[in-house]
Amino acid sequence: MDDIANTAPPAATDNKIVEELLRVAKLTRAHVDIALRVADLHPGQDELICALTPKPTMTVSEIADFLHIRSSTVSKSTDRLVAKGLVERVPFESDYRKIRLILTPAGVEIQALVRGIWCGVEENLFGDLSTSEKDEIREGLELLDSRLRERVDRFRQPLQQLTSENGS
Repeated sequence: MDDIANTAPPAATDNKIVEELLRVAKLTRAHVDIALRVADLHPGQDELICALTPKPTMTVSEIADFLHIRSSTVSKSTDRLVAKGLVERVPFESDYRKIRLILTPAGVEIQALVRGIWCGVEENLFGDLSTSEKDEIREGLELLDSRLRERVDRFRQPLQQLTSENGS
């Protein structure tokens, strides 16, 4: 019997790099999520926790921009993290409608745990590679990151203009 998992539709070979990137991204996220179970965090909350500090420095929209996600996603994750006592909402003194997010002392502890988990995952995935192999992977990822950021920003600009024109 043929192995269905190894049988790709004919069109999939045309987009092999994108297909591989999507698969690697999903597998990496799954690996991290499994490791994060000890921290009792939902997928993506690790990134939010690591973007924050104990001092109020960023608004929800700034965090969303930094993490390349929607503000609503940050808000939903924040609700869960606030309920766990890991994050606090701090209103601006000049405008109480605007808030900044900060880590609580428990959040700082979880952040350290998350960073340790990330290090463990990285060691698990790349620990047996040579320095030059790791450098090669890092250089490729940096190039890809740069290209993706530039293109995503370019695609978002017309969408943001259209949204602001329709909202006016």
